[in-house]
Amino acid sequence: MMSEVKTTPLSKLPRAIDVQAQALAALHRICFELPWQEQSFKELLQLPSTIGWVCPDGFLLCSHTFDEMEILTICSHPDKRRQGVAKALLNNMMSYADFHNVQKIFLEVSDENEAAKSLYKSFGFEPNGRRKNYYTTKHGQVDALCLIKQL
Repeated sequence: MMSEVKTTPLSKLPRAIDVQAQALAALHRICFELPWQEQSFKELLQLPSTIGWVCPDGFLLCSHTFDEMEILTICSHPDKRRQGVAKALLNNMMSYADFHNVQKIFLEVSDENEAAKSLYKSFGFEPNGRRKNYYTTKHGQVDALCLIKQL
C-alpha cells in the first residue's frame, strides 16, 4: 500500500532560495539525463511567478501568471518512483490552481516518457501540440508532447 507523501511549498525567503536551489539541482541531476544547473533554479526561485512544492524525494516547479500555470519541471527520486511522490506534488498543484482560479495548466513532456504521459493523462491533461526535436538526449533529439488541462 502506498504511504501518504507530505509536501510543502517552496520558500521565497532569500536564504532559503540558495539552499533550495542547491537541493533541487542535486535531485534534478539524479533524475534527468541533462539536468538544470543550480544557478537556473536560483534564478527561477527568485521570480515572483515561480511556485513549487517539495518533499524529501521530489519537487515540482510551476509558473503562475494570471489565470494560467505551466509546469516547468517535476521529478521524483528514481528509487521512489511509483510510490505516490509525483501524484502528491500534482495534487498540491491542482489544489493551488483551484484556489487561485487557474483556468489552464500547460506542460511539455518527452514523447518517450510513457510513465509521465500516463500520470498526466490520469490528471486530465490532453495533447495540445508537439515540439519537434525539443529535448536533447545523449542519443539525439526527442519530441516534446505539449499537454493542457482546462479547469
